[in-house]
Amino acid sequence: MAGICDFIRKSREVEIEESDERNIALSNAAMASGFKVMSFAMGVSIFALIFTGYMTVVSCFTIMGAYVMGQIVFIVRLWHLNRTM
Repeated sequence: MAGICDFIRKSREVEIEESDERNIALSNAAMASGFKVMSFAMGVSIFALIFTGYMTVVSCFTIMGAYVMGQIVFIVRLWHLNRTM
């Protein structure tokens, strides 16, 4: 939780629920699906904006750099987790 909810005192049941391994695994799976969709949508959006002429060179390379950096971090982290687990 974020924002004002961080200042509210959590009950013991809520703390146990948040640290439950099943809930953590479900949250990670949901984030992974969101990352896949976001990566595809961002790639399509970048190329659509480039080919329609709405994106300048500087903003194009900035967004593409962020996109490529995210993909590289994903690949490196996946490789590292496969070797250690």
